[in-house]
Amino acid sequence: MKKPEFTIIIPAWNEHEVIGDAIFAVEKFFKGKNFELLIVNDGSSDSTAQIVKSLQKKYRNLRLVNHRKNMGMGAALSTGFANAMGSVVINMDADLTHPLSKVPKMLSWIKKGYDMVICSRYMAKGGMKDVPYWRQAISIICNKIFRFFFWSNIHDMTSGYRAYKTSVAKKINLQSKRFEAPLESSVKSLKLGLKIKEIPIMLGLREKGNSKFNYGSAVRTYIPMLFRLFIYRWFSRRDKL
Repeated sequence: MKKPEFTIIIPAWNEHEVIGDAIFAVEKFFKGKNFELLIVNDGSSDSTAQIVKSLQKKYRNLRLVNHRKNMGMGAALSTGFANAMGSVVINMDADLTHPLSKVPKMLSWIKKGYDMVICSRYMAKGGMKDVPYWRQAISIICNKIFRFFFWSNIHDMTSGYRAYKTSVAKKINLQSKRFEAPLESSVKSLKLGLKIKEIPIMLGLREKGNSKFNYGSAVRTYIPMLFRLFIYRWFSRRDKL
């Protein structure tokens, strides 16, 4: 296979209910395009890896990288960035709550010279559909705090649907292992002075399987990361976190 133009990275931990659908959807949407689909199996104990392997016989651009144990979404993204062969990387969730129709738009902005494109829930024409109000409220409030804390013009600091120049993704060098990784990516992009574009997204609620996001665990990991990012943002050199 010749070098792909872009890589779609999907972290997957115990996603046997949706991973097949995700692969079929991506392959159908981008049929005829020169891309690779990279699944990072994050130590799944179910049949996620076996499903991906069975579909590799049908899709030659489908790649699988395995973690021996569950290491978290941030670690899976780091693995994906390190293994991506495309000049642009797009990370998305396995549950298809991120509309594929946004990928061509993200790619077009990268081609125009942007380093990163973020799909934002919190700008005009963005939002969340069928997501419980209490979850929306927590996310909105946290993002307002983060924007103030880091003096950011990014509307959605925690969006998990992004495109990067691959060289930029590797330069960001994520340290976060879990769900705080998008916030780290946002803060580092500000510190590095990257050229960032936001486009609106309407985020839906997953229809199959269970969300892996745990609010109690998130609080325990977010708080120490917030302090490290604050020091990095305002007091450290660009290459130190």
